[in-house]
Amino acid sequence: MIRSFILSITAMVGLFASSLDAQHGAGNILVSTQNVLREFTPNGLLVSAEAIPHPSGGSQGFGDVRDLTVHESGDIYICNADQPPFLSVRRAATGQWEHFTTSPWHLAGNLSYGGVATFGDYVFLPSLPLPLPFPGTMGGILRFDVNTQTFEQFPVPVPEGFLDLTIGWDGLLYAIKQTQQDVAVYDPETMALVRTISLPHASLARGIGVDRFGDLFVATWSQGLRHFDRHGNLIAAIT
Repeated sequence: MIRSFILSITAMVGLFASSLDAQHGAGNILVSTQNVLREFTPNGLLVSAEAIPHPSGGSQGFGDVRDLTVHESGDIYICNADQPPFLSVRRAATGQWEHFTTSPWHLAGNLSYGGVATFGDYVFLPSLPLPLPFPGTMGGILRFDVNTQTFEQFPVPVPEGFLDLTIGWDGLLYAIKQTQQDVAVYDPETMALVRTISLPHASLARGIGVDRFGDLFVATWSQGLRHFDRHGNLIAAIT
């Protein structure tokens, strides 16, 4: 449980992924802070640091990087906001960066909004509905195909949208709704909605991890941590 709570904290205030490529040590931890990709050993020793570029040629001024994950190929995928957001990729084979975007795709100028997760040949990202003067523009989930390098949109009705998401150890996609108290669960292959979980004790939920049993470990804006069973019943809390 403690390990899962630690990972939840990291998902909220740092951004982590186990390194899989040849340029990073197996078992090491990748962390993004202040738009810099840092690699640490499991003992916390800094191995390397590399600036994460933005397609604009510089920072957008509000902290661009929101989350990262490592694909089974070893490529590092990064949710690189502000507006417009980009999916940035560091290629394991070359160490070079590539950037992809689509429209509509919106993430608010809040550093805790945004996420990225991989499943097979897919990369998933959240999207929020656009604010005024763009009423009716839906939020939802974006699915990027690593082979075709194209996006597919899975919108949800206005005013819904998603703040963060993850692939659970049970193989399902979990996405925190804009309500900050509800989690939508999808089949990542078909994108069929499996269920929705209400988390009344997780006010302002911002980060999420899920174990193989479907238990949820949720980090909140108030720096609290909540452990829920798969039905949304509170098991434990740390504040």
